[in-house]
Amino acid sequence: MTALEAVAPPSPRDPVARREASDATRLRLTFSQLRYITVSTAGLVVLLALVISPRVPADRLWTWLAVYQAITVVRLALAWWYRRRPRTDAELRAVLPLLTVVFALSAGSWGGVAFVSTDPTDTVVYVVELLFAGGLIAAGTQSMIGTPKILIMSATLMIVPLLVTLIRSGVTEHYYLAVVAVAYLVSALQFGRKNYMVLQDSIALRFGNLDLVERLTQEKATAERATAAKNQFLAAASHDIRQPLHAAFLFLGALETNPGVRDSVALQRLRASLTSARQMLDALLDVSRLDAGVVERVDVPIHAASLGERVIELFRPVAERKGITVALRAPRELWLDSDPTLLQRLLANLTANAVKYTNSGAVLLAFRRRKRGCLVQVWDTGIGIPEEDFSSIFDEFKQLGNSQRDGSRGIGLGLAIVRRLCRILETDISVRSKLGHGSVFSFHVPLGQPVVEGTAPATSVDVAGRSRVLVVDDDALVREGLLTLLTTWGHEVITASDVEDARRVTRELEGRGDAMPELLLVDFRLPEEKTALDAIEAIREAAHTNIPAVVITGDTHPERIREATSLGCPVIFKPVPPDVLQRVLSDALRTNA
Repeated sequence: MTALEAVAPPSPRDPVARREASDATRLRLTFSQLRYITVSTAGLVVLLALVISPRVPADRLWTWLAVYQAITVVRLALAWWYRRRPRTDAELRAVLPLLTVVFALSAGSWGGVAFVSTDPTDTVVYVVELLFAGGLIAAGTQSMIGTPKILIMSATLMIVPLLVTLIRSGVTEHYYLAVVAVAYLVSALQFGRKNYMVLQDSIALRFGNLDLVERLTQEKATAERATAAKNQFLAAASHDIRQPLHAAFLFLGALETNPGVRDSVALQRLRASLTSARQMLDALLDVSRLDAGVVERVDVPIHAASLGERVIELFRPVAERKGITVALRAPRELWLDSDPTLLQRLLANLTANAVKYTNSGAVLLAFRRRKRGCLVQVWDTGIGIPEEDFSSIFDEFKQLGNSQRDGSRGIGLGLAIVRRLCRILETDISVRSKLGHGSVFSFHVPLGQPVVEGTAPATSVDVAGRSRVLVVDDDALVREGLLTLLTTWGHEVITASDVEDARRVTRELEGRGDAMPELLLVDFRLPEEKTALDAIEAIREAAHTNIPAVVITGDTHPERIREATSLGCPVIFKPVPPDVLQRVLSDALRTNA
C-alpha cells in the first residue's frame, strides 16, 4: 500500500466534497510524514551545532539549539496526536492553524542560526548553514508537498535570515552566496510545484479509480442479481414443468408393460415427444449442475479413438437422415488424460451443434498430437458463424439462424454447456469460421499413458422379488404415477404426501407389526418448507432403522442442487424415464440387500 492509498478517503461524488476530500488527503499526507520530518530535522540541527561549534560563541549556539528542540517537542506532540487514533477531516482542518504556527516557529528558529555567529565575515559558517538549509528544503519538497503554503513559508523563513546577514556583511563573495541561495530557493520551490501537480493528478486518478471500482461493483452486483433472478425463474418454471412431465413418463412406463399397446405407433410418438421435452429440460439441468459446482472431475487414461467412435455413433443416424457424413480422425496409439464423462459430453455437444447446422458436406472429429498435448477439433461444412458473434455464441439461449425458434434445434444451451465444461477441464476453446463454408472448434487435452484394457464390469440386473417402497411426494399425480408403475414392476407401494404423513404411515406400520419399507423414494421439495432430508430423518426415526433412500427433484436451481447432492443419497432429476428409475431403484435395493 502506498502512502497515498493509506491516507486517501473514499471518493465523494459532489465536486465541492471532492475538492474538500482532496485537500484532506494532502493534509493527511503531511501529518503522516510529520514524525519522520521532525526527528530527522532535529538530528540535523544537532549535527549542524556540532559542526559550527568551534567557530561560534557557545552560549548563543546552545540557546539557539534549546529553542529549536523545544519547538521539536511540540511538533512530536502533534505527530503523536495524529497517530493515536484515526482523525476526521474536520479535526485535521481544526488543527491546521496550529500546525502552520509550529512550522513557522520551527523554520524561523532554524533561520535564526544566521545570527548565532559574531563574525559576519566568516564565510565557512555561512556555507555550512546554507548547505544544511538547502538539504532541508529539498527534503521538504517531497515530504511537505501536501501542504504547499506551509512549505513555501518554511523555506522562506529558513533562507531569508541567512540572506540578510550575507548582504549586511559587506563581503563580495557573500553577495554571490546570496544570489546562489535565492536561485536555489526558486528552483527548489519550482520543483516542489511540479511534485504538487503530480500529487494532485495522483489523487484525482485515485478518486477516478475508486469511482470506476464502485461502478463496476454496482454493475457486478446488478448482473449477479439478474443471474440469480434468472436462475430462480428458470428453476421454478423447470420444476413446475417437470412435475406433470414426470407423471407422464411414469404412466407411459406403466402402459409399456402391456404387450398389447407397447408397439403401437401412438405410444412410440408419445415417447418421442416426451423424450424431446425431457432433453430440453435436461439441458437446463446440465447448466445448473455445472453452475452449482457439484460436477466432480476424475482424470483417467482415455483411448482417443474409442472415445471418438462412441461420439460419432451417437450422431451417425441423424447425419445419415440429413445426407451428411460424420467422420473420425484419431491415431490408434493416442491416449488422453482427462475425465471421460465430461470430455465425451463436451465432444457430444460440439458434434451435435456441427450436425445441427450442417445441411450438406461433412462433420469431422479430429484428434492430433501436439507439443501442448492433444489438439481436439470438430470441423463442419455448415452455415458458418459471423465473426462478431464468436464470443456471444457461448452465451445461454443464443442461437444463430433460428429466428423461427425451431424446437428441433434445441434451446441454445449446447455451447454454454461447452464453455462450462472447458472451465472444469481447465482448457480454452477457440473458434474459427467463414460464412457459408463452415466452422472449427478447437481445444487441448493433456496426453495420457496407454493402459491395458481389462474386461468390462458386469452390468447390473434388476433385483428379483417384491420390495416395499415408501413414496413421499406432495403432487398427487406423481404419487399415482409412481404407484401405478412400481406396482406393475411387482413392488408393494405405500404413499405419503408430506413429512408428517410419512411419519404417521411409518408409525402405523410399526404399530401393526408390519415390515418396514425397504426403500424410500422421496421428492426433494415438500410442503411447509420441508425437504427430503426432513422426511428421511423422520421416517428413519419412526422406523428405528436406517432405510436406504433415493431423492427425486425437479428443482434445477444451483443452490437446491447443492443441497440435494449433500444428502448422501442417490439423486435423480425429473422427469425420470422408467428405465432410469428402474436401474436406480435396483442399485439402491441391491446395496441394501
